[in-house]
Parts: sequence; C-alpha cells; structure tokens
Amino acid sequence: MEKTSTSPEQSKFVGSETSPLIYYKSPQKKSNVSYVNYETGMFESFTRRCRPYVYIWASAYIACVCGLLFGYQLAIIGGALLQLKTQFCLGILQSEVVTSSTVVGSFIGSMTGGIPVDYLGRKVSIIIDAIVFIVGALILLFSVNYWMLVLGRLIVGYGISLNVTAAVVYVSEISPAKNRGLLVGMNQFGISLGVAIAFLVSNIFVDVEEGWRYMFGLSIILALLQGICTLFLPRTPRFLLIRGKEDLALKTLQKIRGYETDVSDEFNEMRTAILEERRYHWWDLFRFKDQMIIRMIIGSTIALFQQLSGQNSILFYAPVLLKTLGFTSNSTATLGTICIGTIKFLSSIITFFTIDKLGRRPLLLIGISLLAISMLLLGSLSVAFIDPHLILSTNSMHLSNCDNTTLTTQSEYIFPSDVTLTKSEHLSFTMTKWVSLILLLIYIGAYETSFGTIAWLILTEMFPPSVRGQAVSLASTVNWAMNFLISITLLSMYNAVLGYTYIIYGSFCVIAGIFVFFMVPETKGKSLERISKELKEKRFC
Repeated sequence: MEKTSTSPEQSKFVGSETSPLIYYKSPQKKSNVSYVNYETGMFESFTRRCRPYVYIWASAYIACVCGLLFGYQLAIIGGALLQLKTQFCLGILQSEVVTSSTVVGSFIGSMTGGIPVDYLGRKVSIIIDAIVFIVGALILLFSVNYWMLVLGRLIVGYGISLNVTAAVVYVSEISPAKNRGLLVGMNQFGISLGVAIAFLVSNIFVDVEEGWRYMFGLSIILALLQGICTLFLPRTPRFLLIRGKEDLALKTLQKIRGYETDVSDEFNEMRTAILEERRYHWWDLFRFKDQMIIRMIIGSTIALFQQLSGQNSILFYAPVLLKTLGFTSNSTATLGTICIGTIKFLSSIITFFTIDKLGRRPLLLIGISLLAISMLLLGSLSVAFIDPHLILSTNSMHLSNCDNTTLTTQSEYIFPSDVTLTKSEHLSFTMTKWVSLILLLIYIGAYETSFGTIAWLILTEMFPPSVRGQAVSLASTVNWAMNFLISITLLSMYNAVLGYTYIIYGSFCVIAGIFVFFMVPETKGKSLERISKELKEKRFC
C-alpha cells in the first residue's frame, strides 16, 4: 500500500489546500509477518491477507455483547430483588429506587456519552465503558448495604448507556454499507438474548444462598471479554481521518475490507466528506445549516416514539398485565411471559436477515402499523369484554424495615378467579383472553422488526462522523427520559383507565407511522457519506 503525491489528472482523490492529493496503488503480495501494530490495535499474524469478515464479525460481537449487558442488567434485577428484599430489608420505595437506579444512571450517561465517543474515539470509549461497567458490577457483587446497591446500579447504568452509544457508532462506521443493518442490529439481538439469559440465571440462583451475588457477578465476565476483544480491533477509518491520520485510515480500511478489494472509491468518498464535515461542532446540531437541526429532530422523535409505543414497560410488567387479561394463575402468566420472550428473540433474528434486503422504511412502516393495529384491537377487546369483570383489590402487606414493621396497602385491578360466567360468556371470554395474548405477541414481534432494531441504526446513519457520537447521545437522553417516565406511570395509568391504556399506546403508534412516512429517509445500501450528503440537500418542508 503506497501513498504518493501526484497531479490532479493522475489522482483519484480530491485534495485540499491543507492536505496533499493521494494516489492509491493496489497492494502487492507480501510475505507472512507476525507483529502487533499498536496504532491499529490489531494482531497482524500468520498472513497479510487477513480475512475481512474476522474484523466485521468481531465488531458485531461487540455490538451483541453491548446489547446483552444492557438486556441482562435491566432484567436480572427482578430475580435479584426476591433475595435482596429479605437480606437488606428493602421496602417498596427502596426496591423501586434500586430498580430504577440503572435507568437514572443511563440517563446521566446518555447526556455525556457522546463526548468521549467523538473526542477519544469509538474504540477507546468502548474499553473505558467496559471498565466502568465492571467497577459497578463489582460494587454490586460485594454490596453489604442498600446504598452500595444503589451506587452499583447507578454506575452500571452509566456504563451501559456509554457502551450503547460507542458500540452502535463503532459498528456502523466499520461495517460495509450492504451489511450495516445486520451488524448494527446485533445490538438489539443482544438485548433480547440478555433478557432471556437473565430469566434463566434468575431461575438457577433464586434458591441459592446469596444467589443475587452470582446474578450480578456473571455480567463481569461478559464486560471483561468485550473490553479484551476490543483491544485487538481497529479504530474506525472515519475517526482516524477526523484526527488527520490518513495513512493509517487507508491501511485500516484496506485491512477490514480485504487486501484483494479495491477500496479507492470508498476511501475517496470518505475522505472528501470528512474534509467537508469535520468542521461541525455539537452546537451545529441545533442549527439549520445543512439540515442539522432537522436531522436531530428526526432522530430524537424516533427515540421518543420508541418509548411512547409502550413496549419496554409492557414487557417489564407483562405478568401483571397478563393477569388482568384473564390469566389468573401464576403459572399461566409465567407461560405467557415465556411466549413473549421467545417471540421477541425470534423476531430479532428474522429482522437481521431482512433489514438490508427490504430496507429501513418498509420494515419501520410495517412494524409500526402492526404495533398500532394490535394495541388498538387489544384495547378494544379489553374495554368491551375484560374490564367489566375486573375488581379493585386492596392488599395489606407487612414490610420489615429491620428496626420496625409497618403496614402498607396496595390497590390494583385483578380478574377474580371465582367469577361466575354463563356457558356463552365463558366461551366468549376464553376466546378473548387467548386472542388478547396473540395480539400482545404480535405487538412484541412488530416492535422488534421496527423500533427495536431500526431506531438505533438510523440514528447512527444520519449524522456526520465528527458529531455522530454526540447526536446519538442526545437522542439517547430523550429515549431514557421517556423510558423512566413511562415505566413509573404504566401501572398507575392502567389502574386509572384500564384497557384504554392500550388504546393510548396504539394512538401514539399511529402518529409515529405518519411521522416516519413523511420524515424518515431510506438509507439501505448507501454509504454513510452519501446518506449525509442526501440529507444535507433534502428539503423536508
């Protein structure tokens, strides 16, 4: 690989006043070597013709583990609380604080996560985030009181948020345009897998003495593997170009695409775009210049609707909601939850293999349409056939606070197990109950094929590389803030309006579909530079 100055007639690359023109010569066959290149962070061993898919799938592994840590930590707290309540004498408020600490930490992380991503680099940020996550997990592992639990969950949440931002930006920049949807989508696949693993680990350790320590501690292994693996991956060519390391950027691009691949056109496009766009700063995200504020509005609105669809909260409170739909026993409610987890996992797999073939917009529009239809039908069935049978149950609970015992009451709507129904009413209700479960499963699957995977992908594709991390971070802030708001209001809203809760979420999905139809561009198969150029020239209104 060589770089030489040449005349404009000979050069394929566009230069600038401060940067010499570059002529890229096809690499020659070279003998086997074995050394460590600390600039690129890669082992160049056994051959110069290293298979490009090794780097591509290694970066996909990073995205998957990032999502897995995310899903695992959000879901594992349910099983851990069963033991923590007893060991640390946690009341309702304390349990809620421990549970929501991760969301609060993630919200704080989302406000600052873009800074290290854009200034220290994507790769370095992932390594730092893994260290932060491990510190938080170690605090949880060795917790001896309530405040250590809260602190550990806060730090873990902060690390998760930074990790998500850095990982999705890294994978989007290193991936070929034709596979970018699949590889970035590994993050959502990891989240689904993490939730499933958390349920499994909870069942294994729930009856083990201090099993909660194992539940929290196992995530350290994953974070450690992620950090170590990242050490041997390259920095992204785009970030290297932003830092003015053109030789290294060209060498890295050639390595991850394969030595027999002509990368001259891709590098030319990348270099020219970055020379034009590296002047951007974070405040440009709020200016009309080059449609930056419009891009920010689109990205933030997608992140907003991702939560307003209600999926995360409905998934979290699935057992409770299933009981109100008529699945009165714990076993049937648990079975329904397992079905939901299975559909979520399978849908994410299907999405991976269709996102780069069908495109972002079609999957978004189809998925959002199914979200709206399933929620509106579920709400209508609930209001018409199930809500009239629900009763308000007030439970008295004694909560040990270690020093004293207090009595508290909690009111919720439940479906009475001893309700008397006629034969025709029983048949109608049974059909309604199972149709409601099917609609809920369609809703979960539709989310995975739309907002679940595509929202983060589009966010990483819409912005120039110099502010991409900060743009994703700002959109994440909106996402986490709404996540927290929806999570703490779902059960209260359901107790207030019952089945109309589903209709409200369905209405938000209708609005989301209209927004996507008119505002969200198609990015399938396009380079990040071409996407940015088209958005710069596009008139949205």
